[in-house]
Amino acid sequence: MASDSFTEAQPRLQPKLYGLEHVALDRLELSLTGHGAALEAIRPAGPGVAVGVVIDEPDTQTRISETTAHNWGLPFDQILEAALGNAIGRQIQVDPITANAQMIRDPVFAACVWLRPSLLEGAAGSAARVIVTPTADMTLTGAYTPQTLTIFAGVIGDLLQAGERLESITPARLGPAGWETVAWPASGVNPILWNKAIALFADQLYGRQKPLLENQLETTGEKEIFVASHKVSQGPDGQILTHAVWSEGLTTLLPHAHQITLIGNQLGRITVPWDTLRTMLAEPLQPQGLTPERYLTAAFPHPA
Repeated sequence: MASDSFTEAQPRLQPKLYGLEHVALDRLELSLTGHGAALEAIRPAGPGVAVGVVIDEPDTQTRISETTAHNWGLPFDQILEAALGNAIGRQIQVDPITANAQMIRDPVFAACVWLRPSLLEGAAGSAARVIVTPTADMTLTGAYTPQTLTIFAGVIGDLLQAGERLESITPARLGPAGWETVAWPASGVNPILWNKAIALFADQLYGRQKPLLENQLETTGEKEIFVASHKVSQGPDGQILTHAVWSEGLTTLLPHAHQITLIGNQLGRITVPWDTLRTMLAEPLQPQGLTPERYLTAAFPHPA
């Protein structure tokens, strides 16, 4: 929690980008550790992203929480505007990827661009620009073409394989009503790269969520519920598949996956697509309202 007054902290305030999926996991983690007062204050800013504020120090950054805003006696929007004001005139480095696409490595820009789209003026692909901010310090921007989005998917996949925390993989462009999610073009792209990025991002989120849920279930005395792992594989043809396992006798929180392996006394061990599993069940899977979503199992399927 920030100990400075607003006046003392104001010159060091910076906007910070957050992915909404990670915000949900941050809040679960803080609630489990009894640090709910440290919940970051944020403003939703675009598809899958929000902007918060930090106090920038030489060796650390202190998040501005809802409690801090309350203690300062200020609405969060006023604090955010002060942080955005500090970014005016900031010099950024723009690295061209292609003639129509650029990478900008700057954490302040990655947050500001969602609230100040005019910052993109003069960037590549100005006629129909798409952006994605995969990490808190990276913005990818370029023309809305299959080639550009394929490049973005490759960059995102490389970041995920390197183990970097990703905030968002959702491309967006500015429409009449604000930022809009863009559709992945139906042709002219490498779908394997994009499917891989989607699967690895889901795997990162589920991997972070699993120990938090196990901790929560232990705290609430529901240790009998098993939190299934989420796995990613790539077949010989390059197809990307996600997997989870449900064993008979275990009430399980299943992640959404392409394939579910069922292990049962009568059924043996079989692997079925997600949609097929749903047709096999006497009682439907129950969504739990989690981010990312999980489904609570009921009766285990048996051979017809």
